[in-house]
Amino acid sequence: MIRLWLANIFSKIGLNIGKYPFTSIQIFILTTLLPLILGIFFGIKPEFSLNDGFISFDSLSKKELLAQKYFFGETEKSKEWYMALFGIANNEINGDKGGNMLEESNYKEFNSFYQKIFNNLTIKGFKNLTYSQICNPFCDINDQFLKLMEYSTSWLSSLGQVKFSYPVSKVFGYDVNIGKVSIFI
Repeated sequence: MIRLWLANIFSKIGLNIGKYPFTSIQIFILTTLLPLILGIFFGIKPEFSLNDGFISFDSLSKKELLAQKYFFGETEKSKEWYMALFGIANNEINGDKGGNMLEESNYKEFNSFYQKIFNNLTIKGFKNLTYSQICNPFCDINDQFLKLMEYSTSWLSSLGQVKFSYPVSKVFGYDVNIGKVSIFI
C-alpha cells in the first residue's frame, strides 16, 4: 500500500521535473542556495565542537583535560588534543602545585620517572619482557620533546638558539611543535 503510494508520488514528481525543467532548477537553486546566502548575509557562523553533546560536563575525560590545561597553562593557542600527557610531574614550585613541563625541575622529575619505566620496568610472565621491548610503535613518541629539553642545558641555549614556549618552541629559528608530541608513559 505505502509502496504504491510512494511510487505514485515520485512518478508525479519525476513527470513535473521532466515537463518543467527550468522551473525545477530554479526551485532547486532557491531551496539550496537561499539559506546559504542568507546565512552569509546575516553572519551566521556554524561552530562544531565534538565535546559538546557527546561528553557530559562531569566526565573523567573532561576533568583530565582540565587538569592538563591547568598543568601546561591554558593559552589561546593551546588545544586539548595536543595535550596527551600521561606522565605528570608532581613537584611543588614555591608552594604552588603545577607549573610547566618546560621548567627544569618538572622536566627532571618527568624524565627520571620516564627513564625508570622505559629501562627498568619488567613484565613477568611466560617470558619476561621490558617496556622497551613491547612499546612499539610508541617507543620514540617522546623523542622530540626529550631532545628539545636536552638542548636547554646545551651550548645552543647559551647562544640563544633555543626558545622554549608551549605548544611551539624554536630551535635555530625553526618551529618545533612540542604540543603535538604526546608525553606517553
